[in-house]
Amino acid sequence: MLSMARQFGNRSFKKDIAIMEEILTELDPLFDKSDVQVRNGLQKVQESFNKHWADTPTWTFEIQVYDKPEDVGEAIFRRLAEDEIEEVAEETLQMSRAEWIEICRKAPTGDRVASRKFKEVLEQNAWF
Repeated sequence: MLSMARQFGNRSFKKDIAIMEEILTELDPLFDKSDVQVRNGLQKVQESFNKHWADTPTWTFEIQVYDKPEDVGEAIFRRLAEDEIEEVAEETLQMSRAEWIEICRKAPTGDRVASRKFKEVLEQNAWF
């Protein structure tokens, strides 16, 4: 988003660029913090980011912070399950809800297959 704003850098994005850069400076120090501090820091970033771009004339982006990979998996599954039809999500993911959530649970444990599949699905579905 920042690179797009810089690329098109006209007057309407100047204010956005400064705010984006400020938010990025809040993320960098989180890498050396405890889990609780990271969570709190991410919550602050989420609130700041969403306040500016969740629904604006120039951008419509929202950050959501999740506590564990299974929560991310459930959110993706719900988005894919159009009108709450689980079969749509299962067809898109090519697996059942239970299989998908199990992959999400295993992804951070060093299971390479689960980690690869989790990242693949996240890359394909994180933008909507």
